[in-house]
Amino acid sequence: MNGKNAIAIMAAIALALSCSQNRRAEIAIADEEAMELNESMKQAGSAQAPDAFTSAAAIVSADTTRKFVRTAGIKFRAADVLASTYDVEMIAVNQGGFVVSSQLNNRIDHVTTVDVGRDSCMETTCYTLESNIELRVPAANLDRTLREISLNVEQLDYRDIQADDVTLDFLRYSLARKREERSAARAAQAIARARSNPDDSSMTPEELARSSEERADEALLGGLRLADKVEFASISVHIFQRRQLKHEMFPKEQPAYRPGIAVKISEAFCDGLEMMESLLLFIVRLWVLIVGIAAGGLAWKYLRKLRSKS
Repeated sequence: MNGKNAIAIMAAIALALSCSQNRRAEIAIADEEAMELNESMKQAGSAQAPDAFTSAAAIVSADTTRKFVRTAGIKFRAADVLASTYDVEMIAVNQGGFVVSSQLNNRIDHVTTVDVGRDSCMETTCYTLESNIELRVPAANLDRTLREISLNVEQLDYRDIQADDVTLDFLRYSLARKREERSAARAAQAIARARSNPDDSSMTPEELARSSEERADEALLGGLRLADKVEFASISVHIFQRRQLKHEMFPKEQPAYRPGIAVKISEAFCDGLEMMESLLLFIVRLWVLIVGIAAGGLAWKYLRKLRSKS
């Protein structure tokens, strides 16, 4: 009976040990899965901001037959507007672009003044620091530029990326240039006719040549402007931060002073003491006269007594 009990106890202990080991293994597996899940969530969170800034419109395709003018507009909140402005400007330069304009603006929302003492007040200014930046970067680096700018984002307000197909515009400028070349040839013939018969022409040969040259130059410049827009994308960046508070202490403007009755009584008492002090000093200054009068009085009394005795 005792041997059976010992065997049963040993079996129960072995079962308990195996269950605890299985439990520890399950806990370890669960911890590993939780760590993997947290790591994946961190990676997804860090990739969320750059993914919000990328777009198929910002990527240059391999199709060279079509020409696109790419523009992007971004507005976001940053932790430090000044530091983010410098970073965005350096990103544009590092990507082979340049800064068209950069403006920092300190917008005052409201100002409040509160009395904090009898002679002082506190002025609280609520302001928002904003930055507006215009960038030009190579179109091939637009997507990379936007991803690097996204590292400054604390909260995204909006992101707008557009790619306008201007292939037909290039064709329009090319046709206009050829048309002006043909017009220049006809203008040369018209100039020759005008020189042979001046009364037949309402325009001088110089005016005809100048008009043709101006139209040809405009067609050339239009094509060059369009090519520049295709080669360099434009980015408008608007950065702002949380509202800031600035506290300043100022002296308070005091109204005309009017003392109370207690102050007047105190001043009157002090004035009486000053008058008494002045009177006492005046009497002390006349001590010679007082002594002379006293001596004369005593002498007069003494002489009067002598007369009465005689």
